[in-house]
Amino acid sequence: FVWPAAFSCIIGQVNGVNAGMKKNELWSGVCESYTHDGMGVVKKDGFPFFVKGLLRGEKAMIRTVKLKKTYGFGKVEELLDESAARAIPPCPLAGRCGGCQLQALSYEKQLEFKTSKVRGHLERIGGFTDLPMEEILGMEQPFHYRNKAQFPVAMASDGPAAGFFRARPHQLIPVTDCYIQP
Repeated sequence: FVWPAAFSCIIGQVNGVNAGMKKNELWSGVCESYTHDGMGVVKKDGFPFFVKGLLRGEKAMIRTVKLKKTYGFGKVEELLDESAARAIPPCPLAGRCGGCQLQALSYEKQLEFKTSKVRGHLERIGGFTDLPMEEILGMEQPFHYRNKAQFPVAMASDGPAAGFFRARPHQLIPVTDCYIQP
């Protein structure tokens, strides 16, 4: 017995399986939340996709780039509705080098994201509920604040270079002026 394709797609959606979805498929969606590392979470027919650079509330045309059994990865092809929380990253390498995942998010919203992340870890991992938390203390200038970083060194076309690795592909992006390092 062979299930009809439409029926298997419905079963796949109910069970959170990627049935009926294809790599390189183009579709529209709205970012609902964030992963622990700041990727946007967009659901297509109940199936979660992780999309780099998409902010909560933004609508975009998304291309499916990778499918797993219970989740997928997408890439923004076109931003249809931009969030008021979107900021212009001051670093020219933002989004490329892998060092600053949240620079496109306003600093106020970054602080909210970090508070939510800590609260979520305390609840999910620590088992705490209704834990009172102090407001996170921000900085006047949220750049050049880290006192430690590891800069990998690799051969570039013009000799050795230090920087950060791009997430995919695993490629060194040379950095001469890092906005989070002093």
